[in-house]
Amino acid sequence: MSDPKRAFLDFYGEHNISPVSQDLTDMQAHYARREALYRHMGLIPSFVKGKSVLEFGPGSGHNALYTASLDPKLYMLVDANPTGLAQTQERLSGCAGKIVVREDLIENFDTDMRFDMVMCEGAIPWQIDPAGILRQVARFVAPGGILIITCIDEVSALAESLRRLQANIIVDQKLHIKEQVSQLLPVFKKDLESLAGMSRPHEDWILDQVLQPFIGDFFSIETAIKTLDDEFDVHGSSPRFLLDWTWYKEVPIRSLSNNQMGIRSFRENIHNFMDYRYLFPARNEADNMRIVELVEEITKTELAFEKTKKASLLETIRAQLTKLEKEVAAFSMETAASLADFNAGVGEYLASGTFPTLSKFAPFFGRGQQYLCFIRK
Repeated sequence: MSDPKRAFLDFYGEHNISPVSQDLTDMQAHYARREALYRHMGLIPSFVKGKSVLEFGPGSGHNALYTASLDPKLYMLVDANPTGLAQTQERLSGCAGKIVVREDLIENFDTDMRFDMVMCEGAIPWQIDPAGILRQVARFVAPGGILIITCIDEVSALAESLRRLQANIIVDQKLHIKEQVSQLLPVFKKDLESLAGMSRPHEDWILDQVLQPFIGDFFSIETAIKTLDDEFDVHGSSPRFLLDWTWYKEVPIRSLSNNQMGIRSFRENIHNFMDYRYLFPARNEADNMRIVELVEEITKTELAFEKTKKASLLETIRAQLTKLEKEVAAFSMETAASLADFNAGVGEYLASGTFPTLSKFAPFFGRGQQYLCFIRK
């Protein structure tokens, strides 16, 4: 494929795809997942009734169905992928209320309107300037309004980054994109089947998480909070890691702001974003920052391998993983064993040219995409 310049859009457009669908065979279950997400972030679904809602990047409209069912007075959806936009328009065609669909880039969109709720799921991380995209999205939130976004950082995405490495070792990139998906489906079948609550088709996951070129940057919870600090207070999250034991009479006089407390909670708990199977007590920030640095190094090397395919980079990753295993073993022997299994798999590939089945690594996934809910000051 040609060298992409824009996250998501160039890859989706080249292949006429929108690989972000959800399983709607049980609509009640789909709606229940979305309602649980709203509540997890501290947002009561009934808030949306009679409100104005703006959503950037609705994909194919699967999640938008639930938002539309909450009866907003206006629901505007903005996307620049024609394939996804057409599917969104068709999917919402039977919904009541005023629904407006606009084809536009996030960075080019403009309106004098300000909305009670603005949403942008799965579209800010991987952008070349994610902070700039977030500031643009946040412009359209009314005073006292709600902003919902998603974040992904290197630690939460480590499992996907290692699978991207595995795919780049295995897949024949001369094949058509659909044939590449077919080649990888049996490789990741056991991994994806281990995920409780997996609601995406495996094909979409492979296209979106493994084969899509990475051209931008990750975007962490800490960076998002800092980007919006002047105008927004962080309100809720999913996973719900934000802890505030301040007594209500102390709130006006406490030494830390909502946003400072949010950043502290994130730093003390970032190790819990690496492996969704386990939950551990908060740790010292300095200990967790060593993990962040090691994972950032691994991710940087993996992305370099994607571009160059230099075998020497695999040896570098093996050494980096060995260091990470030792740090992770301090709080999770099971997670360290998953990392060691992948490391051994790379070693076997270098020795034999064959990538083995990884039984201990297969169920290892992070809490990859996190949701944040902000309130405009």
